[in-house]
Amino acid sequence: MKVISLGLDRSVLDPASPAGMRAVLYRDMVERYEVVVPSSGGPKFLRLWSLYRQAAALLSKDAFDVVTVQDAYFVAAVARRLARRFGTGFEIQIHGFERSVGLRKRLARANICAADHVRVVSERLKRQVVDEFGVDAELVTVAPIFSDAISGAYPSRSERRMEAPLEFLFVGRLVPVKNVPLLLSSFSDLLKEIPNARLTIVGDGPERARLVTHAEHVGVTENVEFVGRQNDLVPYYHRADVFVLPSDSEGWGLVAVEAAHAGLPIVMADVGLAGEVIRDGESGLVVPPGDRKALTEAMKRLAQSPQERERLGHAAFEAARALPSKEELLRRIRAGWEIALRARRKS
Repeated sequence: MKVISLGLDRSVLDPASPAGMRAVLYRDMVERYEVVVPSSGGPKFLRLWSLYRQAAALLSKDAFDVVTVQDAYFVAAVARRLARRFGTGFEIQIHGFERSVGLRKRLARANICAADHVRVVSERLKRQVVDEFGVDAELVTVAPIFSDAISGAYPSRSERRMEAPLEFLFVGRLVPVKNVPLLLSSFSDLLKEIPNARLTIVGDGPERARLVTHAEHVGVTENVEFVGRQNDLVPYYHRADVFVLPSDSEGWGLVAVEAAHAGLPIVMADVGLAGEVIRDGESGLVVPPGDRKALTEAMKRLAQSPQERERLGHAAFEAARALPSKEELLRRIRAGWEIALRARRKS
């Protein structure tokens, strides 16, 4: 089987990056696996045109079986046109719908409905693709994002010094959809009862300056540390007592899986893998998205009970350990390409 993957993220060309490491694994599964990204920067329409020309040149020289793309919008439109022109299978990978409105939503619908196969990262996204876009469930494969960044035996925190400040942790891009202002506001409410609590925010993005200002506004500057983007997250997961993910939307929520592998109790909004891996009261605390009071209460519940933190941390660890193995996920991905190929041959 020969597969060509289109995208705009040049980090996939770095074999040491997460995307690059996944590309190496995919390459080893098939006869040929080519990654195409624009050769230069510039306006998006020029990068899309560059992407089309580079991919078309490859497809003209060799008979690829599947064109796959991690995008449901403009890059997917390029892939759809190429698949139709060269008679290949067409696969869309969906990690979420963060900005699916207006033109983007209409484009997503056209692309998804034209796809021969859709790969999603969660059962929640599969239900959305089937219910909202009318895709046959047989053409949708669930393959969560695999991470082996955190591994090993369950790291118990029961012996942590009780007088040490309680450490909350957030990891993620500093963008609006992550709703870090809500976290800072809830944390300010928590400090009224637990004044020595700490919050570490790992990540960077266009919202950072506004978030620093918001932290000052709600009076939590002395208890919050912005450490920026970190290549090694393991020390932060192991130092923390509670992981918090307040996002308005997540396709999956890989950081929550990593936190679970580190044995952290998790408070998260009801998005992504919530209800699928992190179940409310069983392997974490799940609250409605955007609910400041509920988020504060969940954080307070864990802050006040070391036993609850230990119970939910261990349950989260077991839930993460029960996720499909890397080998199983790779099998699912290849099976999805085969579905796309068979569907194209029938058309």
